[in-house]
Amino acid sequence: MFRILFLLLIVAPIIVMSIATVSFATMAQLTKEVPIATITFEKDYHGFYKRWKVHYYDVVTQGEFDGWIYGDQFRLDVRFLKMKSWANLFGTSPRYVIERIEGRYQNIKEQNSRIRFAYDLDEDEPFYLEESWLDYNVMIDIEYGSSVYTQIQEGVLYTVYYTNSGVLVRCSEKGVIVPTKKWWEIF
Repeated sequence: MFRILFLLLIVAPIIVMSIATVSFATMAQLTKEVPIATITFEKDYHGFYKRWKVHYYDVVTQGEFDGWIYGDQFRLDVRFLKMKSWANLFGTSPRYVIERIEGRYQNIKEQNSRIRFAYDLDEDEPFYLEESWLDYNVMIDIEYGSSVYTQIQEGVLYTVYYTNSGVLVRCSEKGVIVPTKKWWEIF
């Protein structure tokens, strides 16, 4: 009788708390967003149509880049190495390399006829894995390219984040981080 009472009052809550802790840790790992770059734009007022001075800052390597892009949107391309979901339980994170930034036009006719320019951001970091090597690493799910694009606005700070499935961009006023609502705050 004492053993059953001991199991119910001591061991069962420990098991339940352990399962809950693992569940919360897993959810945090699978839904995390890590900032990897910030981008700002200044409009060119010297007669060029849709030309922007871009300032790119890599949060991880602290590398900076300044250049000119054309268009009303920007696109950032990232080579991405996604880990399997179960591997995230052990704290593994996706691997990535930011490859290029370029301007793009929302209008297809402009995209096909206007000036376009792209910059290589990973000149020093080759990141291509041999297909045969991918087959032998049990934690790697897939290697692919992920891209993010959005409208360009002057006075906005664009922060690029990586998640477990790719990249995303969030906009805020320069120097002010605008909090985003979580799904549970909508209701």
